[in-house]
Amino acid sequence: MQSRAGGEITESRLKLLLDQDPAASHVHFSLGTWYAKQARWTDAQQAYFDAFSTDNTNPDYAFNLAVSLDHLGQYRAAYDYYTKALELGDQRSVTFNTAHLLSRIKTLSGYLSLR
Repeated sequence: MQSRAGGEITESRLKLLLDQDPAASHVHFSLGTWYAKQARWTDAQQAYFDAFSTDNTNPDYAFNLAVSLDHLGQYRAAYDYYTKALELGDQRSVTFNTAHLLSRIKTLSGYLSLR
């Protein structure tokens, strides 16, 4: 990930941006992605949750929140956010693969019905 000045985006830069504008959903999302690339799933989940909380109409925010929850073994919550991402994706474009999303929803649905 590159900043506009050509330097690498770091956790501290993203947090500085959030200090300046705590409601910047895209910065929360970028921070979540930064954490996810390092498999820091608890941190990623919180950042994605913050992104979705500040913009609950963005299907990509809901999807990435679901992915982070999935990695943390929070399957019921992941299922709910995957479903939300699918619903929101009907209203605006998405960057995730809808076929993979539907497959994961089906898998989790079967898993959750066994519990």
